[in-house]
Amino acid sequence: MTASLDGTARVWRADTGKPIGVPMQHQGKLNSALAAFSAGGRRVLSASVKGTARVWDADTGKPVTAPLHDNVRCAAFSADGRRVVTSSSDRTARVWEADTGKPVGAPLKHQGSVLSAAFSPDGRRVVTSSSDRTARVWEADTGKPIGAPLQHQGRVFSAGFSPDGRRVATASDDGTARVWMVLLGSDLTVDTALMADFAEALGGYSVNEFGSLVALDNQFERMRDLRRRLVHASDREGTLTWFLRRFLSIS
Repeated sequence: MTASLDGTARVWRADTGKPIGVPMQHQGKLNSALAAFSAGGRRVLSASVKGTARVWDADTGKPVTAPLHDNVRCAAFSADGRRVVTSSSDRTARVWEADTGKPVGAPLKHQGSVLSAAFSPDGRRVVTSSSDRTARVWEADTGKPIGAPLQHQGRVFSAGFSPDGRRVATASDDGTARVWMVLLGSDLTVDTALMADFAEALGGYSVNEFGSLVALDNQFERMRDLRRRLVHASDREGTLTWFLRRFLSIS
């Protein structure tokens, strides 16, 4: 696939160089960095410079959706090709259904232009970066933020997930790149008993029925039992388990 300053994107046969379908026409010059196939190659996503994004049928070149967003800075498919995320100079990112162009959830709002946006590998979350000096992680379905903003001292030009979706890397014009651990919203509630046991074993105190702190007389045994539980736990059982295993250096 190619994207051109003449305002068109085109799909070509790799073996012959012959065009497939008709040109995909935008109203402005295309940003070559914002043209991509979906997983499976059935759809094409393209965006024009300071314009809109659009999803096209890769075989025919005909539009699948109406133009998406305005003043688009970034556009990307989810890994399964079912959704698209766009970021814009209007200080928002949006998630869309790739087959209909309908918006999914609320806008993902920053205080400055949203310079990049990307899905997590499982498509459940989106990470955005902005000229407001932050990156943020969001629920893809609802648009609700997950955790606090990831703060830099300058504009954050790009952000992306690790392959397991548990970390985010950000790059800023403050001269730094950073890696952050992502506390995945639904995972935080998977095992409150484990969190309480860890707090008691680490601190050496428990809370009695009257709400008072009582020193543990078996702190060593409690920590040993906790380690034993975590040795047999899977990283996939939640972010809390993942964090505790690493905090206690359990491989």
